[in-house]
Amino acid sequence: MEIYLLLGFCVVLLVVILGMAISLNGKKRELEAVNKELTQTASRLRKADTMYREAMLGKENLNTIYEELKEQYERTNRLAYTDTITELPNRQQFDEILEGVTQTLRSGEYAALAILEFPDLRTTGDAFGKSTQNELLLDLTQRLKANIGFHDEYLARVGEDTFAVIFQNFDSVGELEERWNRLFRILTMPMQSGGRELVPKLYGACAVAPRDGKNAQLLSMNAELALCEAKSAGQSGYRYYEDAFARKAMQRMEMQADLRRAFREGQIAYAYGAQVNLKTNLVDVYEAVPQWNHPVHGKLALPAFRSVLEESEFCMPCFTDLITEAFAKQKAWEEKGYRDLQVAIPCLTRQLCDAEFTKLVYDVLQKTGANPSRIVFEISADAFKGKNGEIPDMLKKMTRSGFRFVLDDYGFEELPFSALFAAPLHGVLLGDSVLAGENAEAEKMLLALIPMLHNLHLKVTVRDIALEEQKVFLRKAGCDLAQGELYGGYLSEEMAVQYLRMSNVERGKN
Repeated sequence: MEIYLLLGFCVVLLVVILGMAISLNGKKRELEAVNKELTQTASRLRKADTMYREAMLGKENLNTIYEELKEQYERTNRLAYTDTITELPNRQQFDEILEGVTQTLRSGEYAALAILEFPDLRTTGDAFGKSTQNELLLDLTQRLKANIGFHDEYLARVGEDTFAVIFQNFDSVGELEERWNRLFRILTMPMQSGGRELVPKLYGACAVAPRDGKNAQLLSMNAELALCEAKSAGQSGYRYYEDAFARKAMQRMEMQADLRRAFREGQIAYAYGAQVNLKTNLVDVYEAVPQWNHPVHGKLALPAFRSVLEESEFCMPCFTDLITEAFAKQKAWEEKGYRDLQVAIPCLTRQLCDAEFTKLVYDVLQKTGANPSRIVFEISADAFKGKNGEIPDMLKKMTRSGFRFVLDDYGFEELPFSALFAAPLHGVLLGDSVLAGENAEAEKMLLALIPMLHNLHLKVTVRDIALEEQKVFLRKAGCDLAQGELYGGYLSEEMAVQYLRMSNVERGKN
C-alpha cells in the first residue's frame, strides 16, 4: 500500500515537474520573443537617432544655404538698384521711385523731375583715365548729397555723366527756382581733377508734374526734351520744359524722315559759300557744302540741316562724296584760270579718326588731279579733345603734302588758346561762339583776338556777315576773310562761277 502511495506521489511529482518544464519553456520563448522585440526596437531607435542627427545636420545646412541665398539676393538686389561707384540709386530704382511719386500726387501737390548732365565727366575720363573721372564723379556726388534731401528730395545717378533729382513739397515755381539756383551755384564752383582746377560745365532741365506729365514716362521724356534745349545753347545753364520743345522734336523727326527720303530721291546737291578777302574784295576761298533741294522749304545749305545729317546713316557717305566733289571742282576751276582759288571742305571729327581717312584723301587726289595746296579742311574743336591725340600728327603729315587746315567755329569756351599750337593750322573760323552777345562786346573781343591770331600766323575768317557796316568794321579790325549773306550765302555751282567772275572783273577794281 505504501508502495502504491509512493508511486502515486512520484507520478504526481513528475506531472508537476513536466508542467513546470513546459511552463518554463513557454516563458523562455516569451522572453526570447520579448528580447527579439527589444533588439528590434533598439535597432529602430538607433536608426531613428541617426535620422534625427542627419535631420538636424540637414537643418543646419539648410539654414546655411538659406543665409547664403539671402545674402546673394541682397547683393544682387543692390547691384540691380544701386550705382556701384556713388552708391546712389541707379536708373531702374529711380524710375520706380518716380512712378510712385507721380501716382501718389494729390490735388494741388507738385513734384519736379530735374536732370543734371556733366559732360566734363566723360571728357575727363577720355583724356585722363577712369581714376581721374571717378575722383571728379565722387566730388560731384558729395556736393549733391550735401544739398539734396532736406525737402523729401530723391537723388540718383542715371547715366555715365547724368544725375536725376525729384523735388517735392514746394508751393511755387519761385521756391523751385531757388533750389535750382542753389544747386547750380554749388555744382559749378571750381574743383580739383587730376591736379588741375576745373570749372565743370553743367546742363540742367526740369519738368513739373502734373503740369508737364502725369506719369513717370511722360515726365521723363519732357525733361529730356528740355535737356536737349539746354545743351543746344552750348553753355552751362538749365531749361524748364515748354510745349514748344515737343513740337520742335516732332519737326526734327519729320526732318530726319525727309532727309532719308532726300538721299533716296537724289535731292542732295552741292553749294558753295564765298569767303571774300576784305583787302582785295576777291573770292579767295569757296566753302563746298551739301545742299538739300527740299520740295517744300526750297534750297537748304548745310548749316540748316547739319545736326540732323550728323545723326543719320547717310552722314559719312555724304561727307566722303563731298571730298570727291570739292577736289574735282578745285581742279576744274584751276583749269578755267582761277589758280589761286582755294576750296574749303567741312570735315567731321569721326572722319579724321577713321584710319582710312588719309588713304581716301590721297586716292581722291590722285583720281582728280587736284592741287593739295588749294584744298582747305575745316575741322572742329572736338578734334583736339579726349582720345583724339593722333589727329594733330596726321594733320602735320598731310600739311607736308600741301593741304591746309583751319579751325572751325573757334571759341575759348570750347578750346583753350594753347590748343592752337597743337596742330599745323592755317587759320581759324569765327562764328556764333565768339560773336554771340552785344555788338560792342563782340567788337572788343575781335579787336583783341585778331591780332593775337595774326601773331600765330593764322588767317581769320568771320562767318554770318549780313551787313555792310559789319564788313567795314572787320576790315578795320584786320580780319582777313568774311563769309555770309552779304556775299550771296551759299550758291549753286553756276551761281558761284558767275559770282567769281564778278569778283574778278568788278570787285577787283575797288
